[in-house]
Amino acid sequence: MSSGKRKTGTKTHTAMELLDSKFNATNCEATDIWSFGVTIWEIFNETEQIPYKDILKRVTEVTLLDYFYAKNHLETTYWPPKETSDALVTAESYMKRCLVHRQEFRPSFDKLWHLFETMLPEGQRLKCNDEKCEKSFSDFDSN
Repeated sequence: MSSGKRKTGTKTHTAMELLDSKFNATNCEATDIWSFGVTIWEIFNETEQIPYKDILKRVTEVTLLDYFYAKNHLETTYWPPKETSDALVTAESYMKRCLVHRQEFRPSFDKLWHLFETMLPEGQRLKCNDEKCEKSFSDFDSN
């Protein structure tokens, strides 16, 4: 990288630890989980706006970090009314789990799969036929 900047992808989907150089973080499952949380927000958001654009005048690495360090997170203001579907409440809960500020408290994709499989009605038709997947679920249930 000749410019000296780290490549992190789309700013709005980049985990806060990748935006802040003091962490010297690298891409990993936990940073992908953060991106997935932003994607969940986009799926259910009823506007076509960029994540954080309703809150920040300019979406830059600096403004995003300031926002995160103020203990803020994406809001679901523009989602359909949650009274219309328990799935929306579930999706919001999972989104917030993906966007916690500390990597070690974010779920893994295996845990998210298990959550979606067990909590959403549509997930009941999805089954894991993989031994590794089953072990992951039993580890999750014991936590």
